Amino acid sequence: MRRYVSYALIAIALLTILVWAVSQFVQPILPASLSGGLVLFFAALLGVIGALAQFKDIVEFFRSFSEQPNHSKTLTSLSNTITGPVQAVYGNMTTHVTLNVTYIVENTSTEFAPRVVINPTARIDKVPVPREAPVVPSYLVGRITEITVLKRILLQTPQAVGLVSLVGMGGIGKTTLAAAVANDPEIEQTFSDGTLWAAFYEIPDFQKILARWIFKLNPSARVSESSEMLLLLEIFGLLTKGRRLLIVLDGADQGYVPNIQSIVKAIGQAIDPECRVLITSRTAYLPGVQTVLSLDLLPEHEAISLLETSASRKFTSEEKLLAREIVFLSGYFPLALAIAGGLLKTSDLGLTELRDRLRAQFNTDKPIELNEVRERSILKTLTYSYNHLSAQEQFAFRTLSVVPKGDTFDAKIASTLWRVSVTEAEDLLSQLARHGLLRSTNGSYRMHDLLHDYAQGLLRKSGQSEQDEVRKAYSDYMASQ
Repeated sequence: MRRYVSYALIAIALLTILVWAVSQFVQPILPASLSGGLVLFFAALLGVIGALAQFKDIVEFFRSFSEQPNHSKTLTSLSNTITGPVQAVYGNMTTHVTLNVTYIVENTSTEFAPRVVINPTARIDKVPVPREAPVVPSYLVGRITEITVLKRILLQTPQAVGLVSLVGMGGIGKTTLAAAVANDPEIEQTFSDGTLWAAFYEIPDFQKILARWIFKLNPSARVSESSEMLLLLEIFGLLTKGRRLLIVLDGADQGYVPNIQSIVKAIGQAIDPECRVLITSRTAYLPGVQTVLSLDLLPEHEAISLLETSASRKFTSEEKLLAREIVFLSGYFPLALAIAGGLLKTSDLGLTELRDRLRAQFNTDKPIELNEVRERSILKTLTYSYNHLSAQEQFAFRTLSVVPKGDTFDAKIASTLWRVSVTEAEDLLSQLARHGLLRSTNGSYRMHDLLHDYAQGLLRKSGQSEQDEVRKAYSDYMASQ
């Protein structure tokens, strides 16, 4: 406002002087009484007042000509950090970044607006690292050589190996060994971006598995289980690029997924060379697999150790002589030994009686061949273990076979099937696990495939009414969820 008033006063003063000059030298336009010094004095007064009002601006104007600014002295570099979180979006992928930005400002005041941004750097925070490998069962004994060899294979350079297959017959311990390797600290350190695990006996739909893996690697990904397989594979390949991941395909058998060979080949082509794929299978050779490790039966000393661990006791020297025959009659199968050890732990059965009962399952009129033992050991051990259960435990075991093979279940499902309280169901499940007939993980239970087949056969023999009752109970439970 001050500036505008001063401009007006100066303008009036100049106009008044112009009119006075015209009246004096060109043509009289003012009355004679105003043609003297009074008008000139009035104009000068207005001009002085206007000039005084502009004094500050005039001083600053002339000072700008007399002083040359030294920007090297007046500009100060200050460093500030934006701690965020700041979201950076790349297509469908969102991540959080921390920016380190340096500003150049004109003074050291903390109140400034950035003029020039220099040296921007960004640190991308890693997404949570998935670790999907199951917990290693407590009954894992031995297999030190196999674990060491498998680790050495997985830790080789990318050019040497990508897909590794761990093969062996059912009940040999492939899943347990794969879990032990996946949870190994050295493996976790090497594959620092995570472990992805797919159990085909639980989820035989590979599209669902791929969609779940994509969400694990990028929670903001816009895909679904119904997305095209080629699209899912392409996105999965992009998400694995530059990452070191261990991918486990557990139970990659034709019986679970008919096109398992195509799946193995596709996943091998999609992943980054820094990743590894570990496949457990009963199939000896799968396309694209560079290395095959065959899992054999347990050696005798490890089989005896597993029997001791499952029975929760140490054998004396005399008892170990009996144990040697028991592990032979069990075919050196980890599953059969776990069941036999559970039988020793949950009953008052002695090693001698257990040995005699196992002998009775075979035709002892002729020598027993190891191949025969291998073929029949789990079935024979299961039969004896089942016969040793109470009537309630037998009913519980065989009726659990209505749960689809590979699915996990808990006390709520069991209580519906058995028409008992959840507490009673939990007690029964724990007892079956102690017998070695179920695997327990964090309150959930699962039945091995071989045991599931055996239980299904028992249910079929139990009668149609029992089958119809438990199947309806399971169907009603699933419909209520």
